[in-house]
Order: sequence, then structure tokens, then C-alpha cells
Amino acid sequence: LLFNLQTATYLLMPVITVTLFTLGGSFFLWRKIGAEPAPLYEPTKNPLSLPIAVLFGLLYGAVLLFSHMAQFHFGEEGLFVVAGLSGITDVDAITLTISQMAAEGTLAETAARTILLAAAVNSLVKLSFGVVLAHPKTRLRLATALLPMVLIPALSILLI
Repeated sequence: LLFNLQTATYLLMPVITVTLFTLGGSFFLWRKIGAEPAPLYEPTKNPLSLPIAVLFGLLYGAVLLFSHMAQFHFGEEGLFVVAGLSGITDVDAITLTISQMAAEGTLAETAARTILLAAAVNSLVKLSFGVVLAHPKTRLRLATALLPMVLIPALSILLI
């Protein structure tokens, strides 16, 4: 959001609200569950490796291209479609693209709604994977943490 301060102001309250709800849910779970030992996590890939960086660059380039094409051909609605599709895999590329487009003249409200849509879709995908793949005891924890990250951005789109 370094590209456009006006877009950042529209996103400030939703981001603060998501943060507070997520922290509150985490605190609730921490108090309820206690200090259960968590399984160790060992990353399988280095996120700073060259192939990962190249993949992100390609994804960013594709999102940039499709965002400009969608806006040119379909206007605001086209950006929302690209944001929803991009949010399935990643939020960073669409956030950078839309923030840059806002600095170049796209309305800040549209940019904020687009970023919020991508974030909501991305969180919904993560929640869906968690609900389907997680142990039943873990599902409640995931829902407590991720449901606000889906609902608050989605509701915020309507309020901007």
C-alpha cells in the first residue's frame, strides 16, 4: 500500500478489525486449550529460493496483465473477477498490482474493494482446505482464526 495513501485509508479499519478479532480468537483459544505442545513444522522449501522468486514474478506479471486487460475491457467488474481468481492462490500479487493501478488513477474505493475481495477469497480457500483436511479438533481452531478474515473483508466491501 505504499503506492496510494488514499487506498490505505479505506483499508485501515478492516485491517485493524481483522487483526483485533484474530488476536481475540487466538487469545480465547490459548486460554481455553492451554499450552498443548504443537507439532514441529519443518518447511519443505526455502521461500527465498530463486525458483520461488521467479514463480512469484511470473504470477505478479500475469496478474498485472490480466488486471489491466480486465479493467480496460470490463471496467470495475473486471478487476473484481481478477481479484477473486487471484485470491484463490495469492494476495500479494493483486495487492501490489491494484495499489499501483490506484496510484495511476484507478479509484481508491475500487482498489480497496478489490484488495479486500482477494483477501476474503484467499482466507476462504485456506479455511476450506483446513475444514476438509484438518483433524476434527483443529477445525474449530481454524474457524475461530480464519472466519473473521473472511467475513470482515467481505462486509467491508459493502461499506466502502
